[in-house]
This record gives sequence, structure tokens and C-alpha cells, in this order.
Amino acid sequence: MSAPTVFLDGEPVSFDGPLPESAQQLFGLLAEALEPSGKCLTAFSVDGTDYTQQPWPERGVPYARVLASSQRQEALMLDLIEQALPKVEAAEEGAQVLGVDVLSREWAYAQASAKAWGEQLAPVIELLEVLVKSIDAWGLTIQAALVKQLEEASQGLDSYMRAMETMDGGRLAEQARFTWQPWCARLRQSLVGPFQQELKHRLA
Repeated sequence: MSAPTVFLDGEPVSFDGPLPESAQQLFGLLAEALEPSGKCLTAFSVDGTDYTQQPWPERGVPYARVLASSQRQEALMLDLIEQALPKVEAAEEGAQVLGVDVLSREWAYAQASAKAWGEQLAPVIELLEVLVKSIDAWGLTIQAALVKQLEEASQGLDSYMRAMETMDGGRLAEQARFTWQPWCARLRQSLVGPFQQELKHRLA
């Protein structure tokens, strides 16, 4: 039986000692080896199954051929920002429209509009959570503005949901225009400001 083969970024990986017994151990070993260079694993295919896209099973996974890819942490962060920006802009525009709809339409329509906008906002907050966690985990400078906005989002969502439950159209309109639209605008400015430029500079 031939020995397992491991490739990282298209190059074969050699080991000084014995090969790790399981794919999980191999993943940990490669991730640890990449840390000093500021990289992390972005793909880890074990015999055709990418375990960066699904959880590991409890038992050890045997392997014959592993194809792994890595990327600089700054590049991953920029990718997250590029994913977030269109969603932030859409949520900002949606908040402006919602602020008018809930006061000018029947409640049934306004409620549906408010629910749809909440679903539009959810992925924005999820991406913001990932950004904040990634900044912390990768040892990059924590952006206080992003952390603060995540806290504001948590508090604002509670108030938003209460307004929906109590069918308070005035409160919903106020939330949309004076809380969420400015919140989205500040987040957009944070993402395209010095933080993004610093990441690009570090990659240059």
C-alpha cells in the first residue's frame, strides 16, 4: 500500500517524522505550521471531501490523498469585507424604505416589510460577528468601532423585535430611520476606511 500524499498550495509536503495517524491530526499540524507566516487553511480536501465545509466526525479520518490550500489572514479578512459590503448597502437602503413603509402602509404590509428587512439584516450581523472573532483570533488589532457596533446591533434587535410584537409602527419607523440606517452607514464607513486600507497595505 502506497504512503499517503499531502499537498499544500499545490506543493508536496514532506514530514521529518512519521505521518499523522488521522486527517484531523494532519489538519492541526499544518495549521500550526502556518501560524508563524500569518496564514491559515482555507481548504482541506481528504480523498475528495472538503472538511473546511463540514464538521469532523468523532472518529479519526484515514487519508490517502490530501489537498490543502492556505491564504494570508489579511486576504481572508478582505474577502469577508467584500462579502459584507453589498449586504450592508442593501440593508441601509432597506432601512430607509422601511422607515416610510411602516407609516404609509397598512399594518399587514408594514409588518411583512419589517420582517423581510430583518431577514436582510441577519447576514450582515453574522458577517460582522465573523469579522470581530477573526480579528481577535488572528491577533490583529481589534477594531473598537466594529466591536461597539456588534453590541449596538444586539441591543437594537431586542427593541426592534418588541416593536414588531406590539405592532408599534411609529417605533419601527423610528428604529429604521434613526437607529438602523445610521448603524449601517457607520458600518459601511468602518469597512471601507483605514482598516481596509491597512489590510491591503500589509498584503502589498
